[in-house]
Amino acid sequence: MRFICAVLVLICLLALPGGAQANFKFKVTSVAANDTLNIRKDHPWGNEIDYKTVVGELGPSAAGIIASGLSVKIDGTRWRQIFFQGGLGWVSGKYLAIDSSEPREPTVGDALTCAGTEPFWSLDMDDDKATFDREFAADGASARKFTTESTGARGTGHAVGYAMTPLDGGEPINALVGYSDERNDLLCSDGMSDHDYAYEVFVFHRRMEWIVHGCCYRKR
Repeated sequence: MRFICAVLVLICLLALPGGAQANFKFKVTSVAANDTLNIRKDHPWGNEIDYKTVVGELGPSAAGIIASGLSVKIDGTRWRQIFFQGGLGWVSGKYLAIDSSEPREPTVGDALTCAGTEPFWSLDMDDDKATFDREFAADGASARKFTTESTGARGTGHAVGYAMTPLDGGEPINALVGYSDERNDLLCSDGMSDHDYAYEVFVFHRRMEWIVHGCCYRKR
């Protein structure tokens, strides 16, 4: 029963007005017309050499910038990981503004990496396939491969359910992916690192025998 209640609580929270509004498109702001915004290989709290490595530049009027949902807040400024020319880089959020008022809903076509602790687990979703790995899985739900199918939006449309059918014929599982409340800087935390995540997820057994909670970011 407690598992069912936990999932229902998430759905209700995502349905609250003004909640769970993650926006993944940004535009450059506060950069002079004759200047550019550096895209770095890592953020200031990451690898020092990578932070000093500039992998690209954004013009002062650049828009439609897609963020992965992975970020870190440093001295009051949120650094964001963005997609750039087929790769990834980090940009100071001081020079980014939301480019779209509409949140981008996760879909089956999204490539998401999710993880959590107690116990450690991971979920890798790519198109209509997924791999779920759960530590100490007594029911055999460890490192199993699944096909995924969206079961539609939940709440106010800021969460999407997924039905995952194992390729080995075992027990099916479900996932509910939703947005963290980025507008109020209340992002999902893995509890182990400085990183914050724009997606959060519940993964649960179809018969509610277990449930895990964690955070996600986009791979593309």
